[in-house]
Amino acid sequence: SFISVSTASFAAVTASAPSGFTSTSEDDFMFFVNGVIAEHDALTVQQSGSKFYMLVNNNSVGYDLESGDEIVAFGKFNS
Repeated sequence: SFISVSTASFAAVTASAPSGFTSTSEDDFMFFVNGVIAEHDALTVQQSGSKFYMLVNNNSVGYDLESGDEIVAFGKFNS
């Protein structure tokens, strides 16, 4: 679901790293917006309760997010 033209949110139990693992950052994820990979310098991620937020720097991406945009995220945790 979209909060604004620069924020996408995903329902998630947690995006935080388990105890003993390095903290999660945008470098632990790959985001694809409409099939095109989004560069890490254009993104910030944060966890807020049961929501996982992807905050987008519209100037870096080159456009505003729209409700019809498709976002796919892949992630991992480092030990």
